[in-house]
Amino acid sequence: MAEGLSFETFAATIGVSRAVLYNWCDAHSEFLDAKNIGKEKSQLMWEHVNIAQATGAIKGSSANTIFTMKCRFGWKEAESEEKDIKVSLSYSLDDPDDK
Repeated sequence: MAEGLSFETFAATIGVSRAVLYNWCDAHSEFLDAKNIGKEKSQLMWEHVNIAQATGAIKGSSANTIFTMKCRFGWKEAESEEKDIKVSLSYSLDDPDDK
């Protein structure tokens, strides 16, 4: 996971199903802690990729990196401060001097 891979692909690495991993997390708090630390290390690796792409140190798909960060690590776009404003205008076509 420190190389950017997911917890679920760890299951394939050790030859078990992801369901087994989730069961181990439920049964063993130390395993759950290791999973959480691994996720943090994976996010760290992906943030390094993001910085390297932004500074031109490496080539890559920024869209892919953004998608990965949103889906795997819950990144969200900043809340917009823009608000819709309704404006009402009223006018008369009658010239008050014509009366």
